[in-house]
Amino acid sequence: MSAVPSTTGSTLITCVYNDEVYGEPGMLWVILHDNPVLAWLIDDAGAAGPAPVILGTMGGAGPSTDPILSPPWGVREGNMIFIPDMARGSANDFFNFIAFNNGARRALYAKFADTNLTIEFNQWCSANPALALKEPPNVAPEPPPVTFVRSSQTESV
Repeated sequence: MSAVPSTTGSTLITCVYNDEVYGEPGMLWVILHDNPVLAWLIDDAGAAGPAPVILGTMGGAGPSTDPILSPPWGVREGNMIFIPDMARGSANDFFNFIAFNNGARRALYAKFADTNLTIEFNQWCSANPALALKEPPNVAPEPPPVTFVRSSQTESV
């Protein structure tokens, strides 16, 4: 395995999908984060594609949502975002792909450090207000409701 420093100023956009606690995994919402790519890990044997090394958490693989595609990340190079072996285009194209590909209708929330990505995401939100989350989705499960049982002899509070 070789590590090749990133010299182009690449930005990785990670996708965190809802889990089964909130319904069908990967189908309700996606949280997007950006992180600078520090390096690329290259499999010298060529068995696997390059893997980015970032500051921050990569997140897991996208959930299985066939026929809807749920990539774990896209990488921004200049004004293009690449999702390996799936799609490439502008930031707007990327947001549309994550939200709508193959019949999906997923809400998006983004917390970007990159000012240009923030501007482009806000433009996408203006065009898609029904799917633009203004607050992060509740990613922790709700605690079960507390039930008080009244007994003829005792009462618990």
